[in-house]
Amino acid sequence: MNFSLFLNTRGRVGLLCDLLSSVESTADSPSEIEIILGIDKDDYETLNFLDHLDLVVSDLDLKDNISFYADNRPTNLHVKMNFLASQAVGDNLFVLNDDVKFVTPGWDTLILDSLKRNVREPDNIYYAGV
Repeated sequence: MNFSLFLNTRGRVGLLCDLLSSVESTADSPSEIEIILGIDKDDYETLNFLDHLDLVVSDLDLKDNISFYADNRPTNLHVKMNFLASQAVGDNLFVLNDDVKFVTPGWDTLILDSLKRNVREPDNIYYAGV
């Protein structure tokens, strides 16, 4: 996997659906992207959406790369984000929110190319803003 996108989401299924669709429609290699979602166990709307993703968003090939972890509502979102990051298998971790919409065609290739040209740190840890 080139990228692991991870986020917490709660009760914003419309935005989450837009995010997932935008990731797939703008990425050059959607099969190389995983999406990891943190969900609260009492967020039945989002759980139902994800349990029936094949029916709700039938044309989304990326759905096989989506995983989610449902737990009690956290008192500290950073603890949950760290857990989600620990589950990632991608070479590059990408933290975002459920109200994000990808609009740049080939964003994944652009980022990978930029990293190849500009890698200078021995630990390969970078903080990038978009």
